[in-house]
Amino acid sequence: MKATATIYYSPEGEARHRALVERVVKEGIPPEATVIFKQRNTVATIPSGGITVNIKSFALPNIVNRYVYGRIRKSKARRSFANSQRLTRLGFLVPAPLAFIEERTALTFRRSFFISEHVFGLTEMRSPERHDFCGELMAALGREIARLHAAGVWMKDFSPGNVLFRRNPSTGGFDFYYVDLNRIRFDDHDPAHLDRMWERILFVPEQIAAATRAYAEATGRDADKVFATAMKRWNAFTSRKRKKSVKH
Repeated sequence: MKATATIYYSPEGEARHRALVERVVKEGIPPEATVIFKQRNTVATIPSGGITVNIKSFALPNIVNRYVYGRIRKSKARRSFANSQRLTRLGFLVPAPLAFIEERTALTFRRSFFISEHVFGLTEMRSPERHDFCGELMAALGREIARLHAAGVWMKDFSPGNVLFRRNPSTGGFDFYYVDLNRIRFDDHDPAHLDRMWERILFVPEQIAAATRAYAEATGRDADKVFATAMKRWNAFTSRKRKKSVKH
């Protein structure tokens, strides 16, 4: 059954990157693009419209999800685009969303792509202890999580590979950027649910303690209780990961 593609642009995306987007519709990620990530999904960078852009190609869904995304749920590409726009409106930093593509047959969903601006100079939050400013970075992250929670933002995939930072030369502090944004809940002010964001982001108790102290100062919550809750979430998550690893 023949598939058709639908393109949605931001104003900048349509003005400057239409040629690239239409090319992606025809051939997928161009062969001259540089692949920077490849597992289930693929991310590549390529020059376009005077800047460098990211092309994220989402894996073809399984047979059940091809129907679900075709008829019921919004695609990951669409959610990534919309969530990026909303986070920007709330004052948070993300690679600027430029366009997304959805490919469907009459009944089922096929491929999808999300195109965004590539931001240079960012570092993932993996292994923060390798930085001599680790304590300062953890405190800044704690304040940033408090800011997200005050805005009612809950991110399911709040993990070290999806949270990136760089020094702000004007303030001397840190700017945090977020990627992989298809699983976010907005207008969520339930502390029990928001606290689940501590599950994946940090690796050792000392780092969690530094972040939760700053978070508690920013929110007025009890620091010991926030730390205990974060550690409980972190331990439960790492335990599930170990069991899953053993099972596999």
